[in-house]
Amino acid sequence: MQRSYFRGTPKYLRSQRSHNYAVGKNEAGVETVEDRGPDFDPGITTPNGGWNAPLGDVARFVAFLTGKPANENELSRASVEQMRQPGKPMGPDRWMGLSTYVIKRGEATILGHTGGQASFRGYLYFNPATSAAVIYAFNTTSDATGEKQAALNDRVFDFLAK
Repeated sequence: MQRSYFRGTPKYLRSQRSHNYAVGKNEAGVETVEDRGPDFDPGITTPNGGWNAPLGDVARFVAFLTGKPANENELSRASVEQMRQPGKPMGPDRWMGLSTYVIKRGEATILGHTGGQASFRGYLYFNPATSAAVIYAFNTTSDATGEKQAALNDRVFDFLAK
């Protein structure tokens, strides 16, 4: 993964960084789009993740999580299995595992993680039994994200449970 990084964007990748945008309404009630630029300082939140990656690198990571490590220098299979165990309850049929959401959908177990900073949002979910995965990302936020995001997640979980 040559294009993934933490914290600030390295100089050699700055030309490939997406801008992030916020959609809202101005004082007159007119919808506006604010260009927040390509970069931001994640500051104190860096330790809780802060991974910046193109979708191709995220796909490689999911392939790793659903497959086997290529060598012992990678994360051990025992650690990957530990990530899949339900931990703290987060609601009906949902738990927080070791850095992984564990979601029961019928007989299927869906794993994943989400994250966001500035107006960037990233989602990855997968079914370890089938190796099917869904990865999606946004570089824009608006007031209409809550219910619509929950509906999109439900569709993704239903798809992965098949």
